[in-house]
Amino acid sequence: MAEKSKSKKKNKITTRIVDIPIYKGKLRIDIVDHPSESDFWKDQQCPCKKCPANGGTHFAGQCAVWNGKGIRMMLVRTRGGLKPPVYAHESFHATHMIFDNVGAHQDSKNPEPQAYLLSWVVEQCCKAKKTDRKTNRKKKIVVKANKKVLIKNLD
Repeated sequence: MAEKSKSKKKNKITTRIVDIPIYKGKLRIDIVDHPSESDFWKDQQCPCKKCPANGGTHFAGQCAVWNGKGIRMMLVRTRGGLKPPVYAHESFHATHMIFDNVGAHQDSKNPEPQAYLLSWVVEQCCKAKKTDRKTNRKKKIVVKANKKVLIKNLD
């Protein structure tokens, strides 16, 4: 009798890189199964190994400046990083970083520029998620009378 493989198929890392309109730089969004798959996560961690954040499994997303190129976001599939509250949260951080990069200040009396930019970043996250779903969609298969029948795609 053949032994089943114990390893699970890993999803591919989905990456979306776009030019940030009006403001300079690029926005990069990576969608991963686990933070340790990303060189971005490794670059952001403290090398001392004593900090509580070094476990890397406690967060569903992360946003930081991307080596002078722009802003980089990472969303983690298995920690719920593909849900609107998470990418909205990370998008909010991204808008502040984009403003900081160009020396602009958020104005509480006129928040429209930041609101439009936030909408755009969230839209880019939605597009990355859509691409990720197409690339890494799990399929539910039901076996009947030794024939495989595709029932439906799952998220």
